[in-house]
Amino acid sequence: MILKIVPDANILISGMFGFPGHPRKIISLARSKEIALYGNKETYEEFCEKISLPRLRKYWTRQIFTPEKMILEYQSLMNLIEPSDELLGVNIVKPDPDDDKYFRVAKA
Repeated sequence: MILKIVPDANILISGMFGFPGHPRKIISLARSKEIALYGNKETYEEFCEKISLPRLRKYWTRQIFTPEKMILEYQSLMNLIEPSDELLGVNIVKPDPDDDKYFRVAKA
């Protein structure tokens, strides 16, 4: 049985950049098909928004990564699904309600 994970955008970005630690291990395991990563339209949109943040420009100017390359990587790693309506309107992560979308994907 393959472990199913719903990573947030920051985990994916850190892992794709190859920063040491668990995010990089998660990306490596997903590339080798040892785990399955899940997301949806909302998590994809958040990922696209985050990779456009000014603090990441230093990576684009070095031409190590591009937003387009990272989007292709996201699309190759992620299994996109429809989230569960069961948790719509439920505030799960009180300090950061935007993270509730990840719980809806996990529930689905």
